Amino acid sequence: MKAVCNFAEWDPRPEFKLGSKDIEGQLTYLGSKVWRHPHIEIVEKEIPKPGPTEVLIEVNWQQQLSFLPGFLNGLGIYANYTYTKSSADLPDRADSILPGQSGSVGNLALTYEKYGFTARFGVNYHGKYIWAVGEDEDSDIYYDSRMQFDFSASQRLFEDFRVYVEAINLSNRPLRYYIGDTLRPIKREFYSWWMHAGIKWSL
Repeated sequence: MKAVCNFAEWDPRPEFKLGSKDIEGQLTYLGSKVWRHPHIEIVEKEIPKPGPTEVLIEVNWQQQLSFLPGFLNGLGIYANYTYTKSSADLPDRADSILPGQSGSVGNLALTYEKYGFTARFGVNYHGKYIWAVGEDEDSDIYYDSRMQFDFSASQRLFEDFRVYVEAINLSNRPLRYYIGDTLRPIKREFYSWWMHAGIKWSL
């Protein structure tokens, strides 16, 4: 299946030092001090398969509203929701959810495609998940739930020539981390919204 992934380069600032739970080149909760040049890519991923202690429910709905009159029949709707219930065996824990696994992930998009013009306004949501395991449940570090709004559009000028624009994180939602409870935040990162535009020429 196709998945939208966010990539960035590991390029620490001079004052950055690895913490006890950090992994060089892979993991740190001080993301603003190491990650640079973020970019979005659409990649192929294997369809996830639930293990013996997991429950996975995925619902998809995609429809072109071709029954609407005139130019409105270019409108379309896409919706996706995934619910996952998981458990993990961690030392000195009676029960725990699987680290890195969000219970709820969803996408909703309004699209338009007609006369060589395509556009998409999307809302992306993911629930909280354990980002780093602590000594007990109260010291686990969580990546908080987050909702993001994005927009993209393109216009075909000739058969192989297209102009496009993409705007990411229009709502400027922060990345938030907390220890055990939302009342104990440890970090909030704001990256603002960003946009890029260009020309695509297919050979």
